[in-house]
Amino acid sequence: MPRLSIVVFCFHDSQLLEETLVSVLQNRPDNSEVLVMHDGTYEDPYDLVDEVRFIEASGVQSITQAANLAMQNSRGLIVHFLVGGVVPEANWSEVALKHFDEEDTVAVIPLLLHEKDESVACLGIRQTGLHNRALVGFGRKHVDVESLESDGPNLVAAFYRKSQLLSLGGFQEDLGDEYSDLNAGLRLQEVGDVVTAADCVLRVGRCDKPRRVSASNRGRLHHRFLTRQRDSMGAFRYHASTWLNSILEIMTAPRSPSRLLSAWSRLNAWRKQDEMAEAILEAGAIFSIESARRQHESQESDASVDETSRRAA
Repeated sequence: MPRLSIVVFCFHDSQLLEETLVSVLQNRPDNSEVLVMHDGTYEDPYDLVDEVRFIEASGVQSITQAANLAMQNSRGLIVHFLVGGVVPEANWSEVALKHFDEEDTVAVIPLLLHEKDESVACLGIRQTGLHNRALVGFGRKHVDVESLESDGPNLVAAFYRKSQLLSLGGFQEDLGDEYSDLNAGLRLQEVGDVVTAADCVLRVGRCDKPRRVSASNRGRLHHRFLTRQRDSMGAFRYHASTWLNSILEIMTAPRSPSRLLSAWSRLNAWRKQDEMAEAILEAGAIFSIESARRQHESQESDASVDETSRRAA
C-alpha cells in the first residue's frame, strides 16, 4: 500500500494537466501513486499508463465531487489533491509528509505562490467574521506568511489523512467548491491538528477549474454552510451573519448587480428554513411599507400646503 496518493484533476484544459503532471512525476517521492481524474477526453498521448492511473470522471461538475471519487479509488494513507495548472516544487511532498509522522495531524496546508510575481496566492483558507470563505495571505509577499493562521487547505492544493476525512463522510458535495473545503477544515480541527506548512511550496498561474457558480447559487451555498455551523455559532450569530451578508450584498449591488441575486437566494433559503427568519423578514417588509406610506402622506401634505399658498397668493 502506498503512503501517498497524488491526485491531479483535469476538467477542461489538458495542457494545464500536463504541466502539473510533468512536475509531479519528476519530483514525486518513493512509495507513492499518481492518479489523474479526467472527463473522458484525455487520451494519454505520452503513454504514461505504467506510471499513472487514469480514472474517467465524466459528468463530474466540481472539484468536490472529483475529490470524493478520487478517495474511493486511491490506495494511499495520505491523499494530496492538485488541480491542473498547480506546479509543485522539488521535495514539496516530503515536507508535507513529515508533518503526518505525528499521529494527530489530519491535514497539511501548503503555500501556493503566483507564478509571475512570487506573491502569495493562498496559504489555505479561513472563515471570516461574517462566516465567509477567504484565501489566507492573498497578495502578500512570501516572507510575510509565517504568522498567518488558516482553518484548512484550499482544495486546489491540499493534503489530508484519508481515514480521518472519510470518517467525517468526505467532502459535502451540496456545499460546492465554495465551502466544502472550509467545512472539512473546521470539522477536521475538532478531531486533530490542521498544520500550516509554509515551506511546502507550489506555484500556480492559471487553474483548470470547473464552470463558475451562478450568483443565485452562491448565496444558497453560503446559507447551507451557515446552517451546518449553526450549533457552534449559536442562533444569534447565525441570523446576524445571514442578515448582514445580505445587507452588504444589496449595498454593493451597484458595482456588481449579480450580488442582488445572491442576496435574494440567501434570504429566500433562510425564510423557508426558519420561522424566526420569516418573522424578521416580514417585520422588515412591514417597516419598509410603513415608511413608504408615511413618506407618501408627507408629500401629499406638502403638496396641499403649496396649493393653499398658491391660491392665497
